[in-house]
Amino acid sequence: MIKDGIYKSKLAVYELLVNHNPYIREEYQNYMASRKKRKILHSASKIIILNIKYTLLRKKPYHIVSVHKYPESKQNIMPSPKELAAELSNADIVSFDIFDTLLFRPFSDPKTLFYLLGWKHGIANFRVLREKAEREARTRSGKAEGEINITDIYNVLQEWCHISAEEGVQEEIALEKELCFANPYMKLVFDEVKKLGKPIILISDMYLRENTMRELLSECGYDRYDALLISNEYLCNKVSGNLYLQAIKLYGRDKTYYHIGDNLYSDIKMAREQGWKVYHYKNINQVGKIYRPYGMSSLFGSIYEGLVNTWLYGNQEKRSLYYEHGFCCGGILAVAYCQWLEQLAVQNDIDRFWFVARDGDILYKLYKKYWGNISCEYIAFSRMASEQLIAEDYLQEYIENAIKVEIYPEPSRDLTIKQLFYSLGIEKLCRQLPYGSLTEESLLTEKSYPALCQFLYENRESFNDCFSDARCGAKQYFEKKASGAKKICVVDLGWRGSSISYLKHLFEKKYDLDTEICGALLCSSGETYSDVYELFQVIHVFGCSKRIETEWGPLLRKYWKCIEMLFSSEEPTLLAYGFKQGKPEFQYERSNENADAVRELQQGIMDFSDWYFSRMQSYAHTMEISGRDALIPLINILQNRKLAEKIDDGWRERENNRHSRGQNQVS
Repeated sequence: MIKDGIYKSKLAVYELLVNHNPYIREEYQNYMASRKKRKILHSASKIIILNIKYTLLRKKPYHIVSVHKYPESKQNIMPSPKELAAELSNADIVSFDIFDTLLFRPFSDPKTLFYLLGWKHGIANFRVLREKAEREARTRSGKAEGEINITDIYNVLQEWCHISAEEGVQEEIALEKELCFANPYMKLVFDEVKKLGKPIILISDMYLRENTMRELLSECGYDRYDALLISNEYLCNKVSGNLYLQAIKLYGRDKTYYHIGDNLYSDIKMAREQGWKVYHYKNINQVGKIYRPYGMSSLFGSIYEGLVNTWLYGNQEKRSLYYEHGFCCGGILAVAYCQWLEQLAVQNDIDRFWFVARDGDILYKLYKKYWGNISCEYIAFSRMASEQLIAEDYLQEYIENAIKVEIYPEPSRDLTIKQLFYSLGIEKLCRQLPYGSLTEESLLTEKSYPALCQFLYENRESFNDCFSDARCGAKQYFEKKASGAKKICVVDLGWRGSSISYLKHLFEKKYDLDTEICGALLCSSGETYSDVYELFQVIHVFGCSKRIETEWGPLLRKYWKCIEMLFSSEEPTLLAYGFKQGKPEFQYERSNENADAVRELQQGIMDFSDWYFSRMQSYAHTMEISGRDALIPLINILQNRKLAEKIDDGWRERENNRHSRGQNQVS
């Protein structure tokens, strides 16, 4: 009784000084998770400091991640399942905690389950009611340790709202069975212990009845254990230590016991007080919490954290930095973007998506796998190749994009006019040089730039002839891909929307097609280039809220490589369209030096997506992920300057892939 009273007092103090403020709770839990040794004086000091900071001074939190080591998965050092099973089997009886040890939910906070139940019941504040009902049921029980079962909880809820107790119990049990899954690592440990022939006890403080727990465990692959001890069946719990005594009654005090669990108090301290050997299996959500971003919505934030933590810490695989960047940042962004595209198609009568190369590669694969209600194509495209198609109508824009960038703000190399013309595919113009002081051997400089511009204007017809094959090949290619479509949405990453505006111009001014072109961007640059298209809803932007642009716009643009690499492709860049023997031809650069990194990134994105849909079941398609929630994990990484630069530094930037022109041709 005294121990029970002390524990309840601790909970009351925690509720008063920590749990009342989400900022305090977040930072305190991160602090405790990062400490190897936990001293009461240090914990108390931290709580006082945090209350001064967030309650008295009302400061806003800043989620510091720069002190953490990456890749994250390589920091999770665990013995192999065989090694751990051998250690546990040194005792006569092996005991396992159940939730957060043998079984996982796809949440970092188990109470997230109540949000989803609230959706099923049509009660917005069901989570609050469900928590209060459990506390009320324990108060009403009148039992020394307050043990109750799930029916007791729903009897209270039946009094408070329109839920039938019987139906409510069945709904919650059904949802637990739908979403719970075996911890992959601990399942191997469990199976190894069975092979060694040791008796196994499963023990849990839980309101679910014994028969329900057996069904749940069986569906997750846990069978042939020797005893199942559930607190509400024995009217005592692990917190008091009395549930361990029930196990001793079953097997005797002459046996040695080894218990493994995640809770430092109920699984470790209290089991040890009963003379049991203990192994602390660190709670994966506490271990991973220091890496997870701050500021996501409470519901989806818990889902995201739970999914990432169970994947990275639920097995022993050590991943690369690029894989984790894809899994933790690209996965949620890609899923949310594709989900938004599906809604966009319905709202705007879109009957085909064009995912343009190369940024659309993984998005195309993902959309086709998990949505695909709208016809979709992956289109050979690049800004460089498309500039040639519109150059005759937008010569000045072509000059600025293809030539001016070579010398402003300062020349990047000693490039002659002849070398420039060959790299751009306009080498035929060399025949018309010299032009005044401009010769083939003249260097491209700030001084020669005006004369070069004038030369191109005066030789516009010859300039246009250089790209006649490109225009013929592209026209045939795009007309075939557009066949039968009334409205095509061009899907790109960002930033200016030039791919959309170029294709819209070609379809409206150059091709005799009754096909409307609109576009979708993941992020917008906020420049005036495509403002009018956004205003008239020709271009739609996923991460377009004013709050996102104001708060994160500069950061997103500063570390654009960390974003673009997420949606890159293994294939080399398209340099030019062509036309040969009556068919389209494509000219690519020789190779993609980032192919290995791209494979890691794409694998991470696809693994997150597969994990999300497999674990969230029907909810994966019905929950709408906000643009803000989808971007926050990426923002968390970009705020960590050292990490962002480390990711950037490993990505090979080609000096100018225009100079690879014509190395690889595909018809």
